[in-house]
Amino acid sequence: MENMDVKAQDFQEVDACFEEDWCDIKQDFPETEKSPEDKDDFVLLEPENLLVTISNTPATEKIDDYFSVEKPTSELNSSEESKANTIVEKEMGSEVKANEEPFVEMGSEVKTNEEPFVEMGSEVKANEEPFVEMGSEVKANEEPFVEMGSEVKTNEEPFVETTDLSFSNSDITDEDLINVLSKNPDISKLDLEGCDNLSPDFLANFEFELSNLNEICLGSTAVSDASILNILKKAPNLKTLNLYFCKNLSPELFTSLEDTLSNLEELELGLTAISDSGALNVLRKTPNLKKLSLLICENISSELFNNLVDEIGSLEELVFDFTAISDAVVLNIIKKAPNLKKLSLRECINLSSELFEGLDIELSNLEELDLHGTSLSDDGALNIIKIAPNLKNLNLN
Repeated sequence: MENMDVKAQDFQEVDACFEEDWCDIKQDFPETEKSPEDKDDFVLLEPENLLVTISNTPATEKIDDYFSVEKPTSELNSSEESKANTIVEKEMGSEVKANEEPFVEMGSEVKTNEEPFVEMGSEVKANEEPFVEMGSEVKANEEPFVEMGSEVKTNEEPFVETTDLSFSNSDITDEDLINVLSKNPDISKLDLEGCDNLSPDFLANFEFELSNLNEICLGSTAVSDASILNILKKAPNLKTLNLYFCKNLSPELFTSLEDTLSNLEELELGLTAISDSGALNVLRKTPNLKKLSLLICENISSELFNNLVDEIGSLEELVFDFTAISDAVVLNIIKKAPNLKKLSLRECINLSSELFEGLDIELSNLEELDLHGTSLSDDGALNIIKIAPNLKNLNLN
């Protein structure tokens, strides 16, 4: 701010005004004696400071326009105190009167002492609850909703329609499961692993079709043979069946299987009591099977697969870990499964160290071979590298 030039005459006039106001104060409070140095109790701005703050204003104007005069607090009566406490107006976006709360404009005009609001999706007036639009228009103070598969109106119970149901390790019961399946006939995946409250025959008696079911996991449940055979009939398009550690299944499961499971591609039978005859029959009924696991199947003998011809031509992954499989069976599998990409023989202690020695069959598709815990010789390992040019993972630990 530029300071204006003040002449000596102006200076004198200001000082004269100051002395005149001082005299007025003395008249109002005759009982109070103040020395000149007590002026600071009444004058907020000294004259020399006044000159700095004046811009383009004659110095001869009334001195009360530029500094205020106060009386000591102890000497004010009630009426004078209310005047002395007058709050100077402050401009915050608009004019605010003394003792009124200022406001900040947020999205729309809000008057003094009204609650501001934030606009979220639509106009909301002061003191109304904002809302977030989720799928459809929701008015203020109404509960928002999330659209899940179908239209759901405000404050109505949502209906969840899905093709992937997982209840793994839950307390679901037979009745709950049948109710869910009846309302979701188009499910494509069902996971019931570790559901201990399900009875052995929880899938044995239901009658509706599950034509879109592609994958089901029943691992670590008490499921029975009857439930498995029924689910295979009601889900003709099943691609993946996981029966890992299902202790109630009999060795003869799949022995009496009559229907061809043309769509089944993955079968997990690890830690089950399945026998050679059951495994052979299921292989004959699954012409498109790509993955088979017989991990720790104690009833699988060393003669398994000896009589196979074309039944395993589609296999890509085969797991025989911790079984009594022999060299002859492994060699027969290699000959009959040209598309094999993964072969796992971990801890198959009946395999000899000469396995793979002198083998001249090219395993062009084999990418992973696990021989952990076997007695494979160095020559056999070197020959594997030679006959499997695309091998990516070889475990000989």
